Amino acid sequence: MFNGLTQDELAAALLNVPAVELEAINLLREHPAQPGNLFPTGIAPEVYTNATIEMVKYSRACADLATRMRLLPSQALAIPDDDLIGGFSL
Repeated sequence: MFNGLTQDELAAALLNVPAVELEAINLLREHPAQPGNLFPTGIAPEVYTNATIEMVKYSRACADLATRMRLLPSQALAIPDDDLIGGFSL
């Protein structure tokens, strides 16, 4: 049974998540937009369409995850009395 993670365990887990490779990002690196053109040129329409669909799906998945994370119960933090935040003592 899963009993949760500590803040440090969560941070360590997130650091081990590999970066997502999206075709749209790769295409933008390979075909940067030229002055006067809003979109990169030299890309076949079907490749451009598939990359756009992939980006939209990924964006929706991220938004869904953010919504689910907002529903998680808040976690109280134990902050020592001698810590300073923004120059103000707690």
